Amino acid sequence: MQKIDIEQIYSEHFKTVYKYLAGLTHSKEIAEDLTQETFYNAIKHINNFRWNVKFLYGYVK
Repeated sequence: MQKIDIEQIYSEHFKTVYKYLAGLTHSKEIAEDLTQETFYNAIKHINNFRWNVKFLYGYVK
């Protein structure tokens, strides 16, 4: 089984996910909340899937 470094995933993808959601919502506060939710859900289900970037961005939608 592949070891997943959650901190690395967060640091590498936080800014992109946040910017995407800020563009959709036009609200800093909502984008922050949704970014937090996205990472929470991704981490909560990370062992159910093989890791790749598409997995993370699937939670954005």
